[in-house]
Amino acid sequence: MIASIALAIALALGDSVQCANSDGIQLAVDTVVSMENGPTVLKCRLVNGSGARKDVLLKSDKMPLGLSYAFTKDAAPDLRPSFVRPFSFKRTGGLEGPMRIAAGESTPVRDLYLHEGWVFRAGKDYELNLNWTFGLVGPDDQIRSRAATVRVPIKPRADDATNRAELLNRLSKMIAAPQLDLEDYTHCSRVIAGCRHETFRPLARELLIRQPTSARNVPSVFNAEDYRTGLATEVLVAAVYNCSSSREEAFEFIYGLLVNHKMGSVAPFLDFWDRQEQRRQECVDATLQVFGLAPVPENGSYAGPREHTGTRVSIRHADMCLRPDERKRLRACPDVAVQALLLLRNPRAFDSEAVARVQRGLLTLVEPAKQDVFDRLIADLKSSSFRTREAAEKELTDYGFRVLSQLAKSSRVEADSEARGRLERLMAALGKKQVPPVFFELVKAASSSEKRLGEPVLQALADSQLPEPFRKHARDALASLEGQKSQPK
Repeated sequence: MIASIALAIALALGDSVQCANSDGIQLAVDTVVSMENGPTVLKCRLVNGSGARKDVLLKSDKMPLGLSYAFTKDAAPDLRPSFVRPFSFKRTGGLEGPMRIAAGESTPVRDLYLHEGWVFRAGKDYELNLNWTFGLVGPDDQIRSRAATVRVPIKPRADDATNRAELLNRLSKMIAAPQLDLEDYTHCSRVIAGCRHETFRPLARELLIRQPTSARNVPSVFNAEDYRTGLATEVLVAAVYNCSSSREEAFEFIYGLLVNHKMGSVAPFLDFWDRQEQRRQECVDATLQVFGLAPVPENGSYAGPREHTGTRVSIRHADMCLRPDERKRLRACPDVAVQALLLLRNPRAFDSEAVARVQRGLLTLVEPAKQDVFDRLIADLKSSSFRTREAAEKELTDYGFRVLSQLAKSSRVEADSEARGRLERLMAALGKKQVPPVFFELVKAASSSEKRLGEPVLQALADSQLPEPFRKHARDALASLEGQKSQPK
């Protein structure tokens, strides 16, 4: 959380507003950024401005607590045109509590991404009324409802080259931070998704390639943090579309990332496109229900389209579904992991020959280097040519986990001290690398697929040279798949 506040300060392009109530609790609001037809982000927190410690309740089942806001009628922005559900002018929700706040300290920050629901214009002043209802725990342990309110003026900057360059520079510094945790990764994703200009698309690419620190350190794709990372990455996919002049341009950009093996994670892209298809079908179903051509749900209401991402990012292009030719190109993508995930998700799109080809290709991702190739690379490490030695070391690094056991054997018998030193450095560097997220995605997809498709994938991963914790994860998934399939229906 400290890192998030620091990033907010680094990105701040607006003012800070505070308002105190009778109990000394202040609602502090920082306008992080506000740009015409672009991102408008506020950071809100409750600050203890009194001289004594306060016990503050931020969440309760017995009383309505949380942050709500509404624009002043004559100073309200326009709602974004979109197929998603209209945004309400009032949003509630609270952080986990209760908590003790010492004098001068504050609660965790609550972010408001106003650009996801509204369009702000330069040269126009907007006014937002914020109200944070909370509980104060008294000496008698009784909880008393209180509220801190403030009016926040919002003055968007013009969407011009100067302001875009300044925002681009600030976002670049944030993304280049040595440690990028999940909260900061999510925050950057949602800000970039609101930029809506091709200038910011390279930032979306950098953030897509770079996984947050917390996501790389978790052992399983079923971890809740991985789920949140998937949603944040999906927001970045929407950001690529928002920063592209056409949906075709956005697809070519994403396809280039996949073809050039720039992505450690693939599932969020496929999840995004699946949601788009689902959303389009929901629009069709709702239209058919209106004209009596489709059954109405039991609750009697029409099934309207749902948001295309878990964070309700407003979209620039109405149609972001994959076209038939784009699906065909993905199935032939040089990255075999992309093909394998598509196969596990939709096996009907692959014939038997294609299935066999994908399964053979998957083995090349995890099997060790051929012995003759490995021996040649070891020999090149002893070459008198510096370039030859460097090229061999790079090629061994590209093999990654697949040559760890071979490197260990060679280092034990290698007589050349320089070559042995290179081998030991390689082993140390490869040992620190985390398992790419795409392998966890393959385990998850294989675990829920047909046995004839999922079993070979899980078996290949379980027998691979990947670290033992991951192989155990694959073996557990394989045992679970076999157990499920063997149970009588």
